[in-house]
Amino acid sequence: MNFSYKKYKLAIWGITFTVVLIAALIAYKHKLQTELVESIAKDLLVEQSKIPFKVNSAVKLINIKQDRLHVTYTYQTFNHTADEVDLDDAKNNLVPENQAYNCTYLKNYIKNGIVVDYIYIDKNGKKLFTNTLNKKSCNI
Repeated sequence: MNFSYKKYKLAIWGITFTVVLIAALIAYKHKLQTELVESIAKDLLVEQSKIPFKVNSAVKLINIKQDRLHVTYTYQTFNHTADEVDLDDAKNNLVPENQAYNCTYLKNYIKNGIVVDYIYIDKNGKKLFTNTLNKKSCNI
């Protein structure tokens, strides 16, 4: 009887230790995510102060929004409506080129669970397309 009581006590101690360890790891992960969210928010404040920002002769950055680990950039064309934009060209040329650069530039953020959406709208505010960066799309 004494032998099984020791096993029982050891099992209870092991379960308690595991539960406490898991709770501590979850709390630590939450702390790291909170610090990451705050760090991104500070970086975005600098970017938001420059809005509207002319990116090139075709588009300007008009909005940046953050919802914890999700950041959304909205770009608008200067002079083109949805009917005038060659979406196939943009998706086949612009998106892969920008995605390769952004995946490299934002690798540490994306590796830590950040998702970034790039929304493109025409001069009238009609949505053209969205490009999303995440672990899967950046092969991380």
